[in-house]
Amino acid sequence: METRYKSKSEDIFLLGLFSLLDVILNRSLEEVLNEIKVTDIIKDVLLNESGELDELYRMTLYYEKGEWDKVLIYANHLNIDSNLIILSYMNALIWYNMLVQE
Repeated sequence: METRYKSKSEDIFLLGLFSLLDVILNRSLEEVLNEIKVTDIIKDVLLNESGELDELYRMTLYYEKGEWDKVLIYANHLNIDSNLIILSYMNALIWYNMLVQE
């Protein structure tokens, strides 16, 4: 992303991957995150709904739910071009599809 979050791209990537670990492993997210090495930035968002990536994470959740009005509110607040959101989400889906087809 060409935003203020560029320096946090690794944390953002891992945040997306780890956000479903509780569902995948059928265990509490807190328990799973305590067993793996993960930054406090990621833990804050996933366990406490706080921290510097929380608003970006919430915007992504609203995007996945199709709550476009909320996505636009967060995008404007975070100063992120909505076209970049679409492009980033589509790239993530393409990456995932390539991963599962291998």
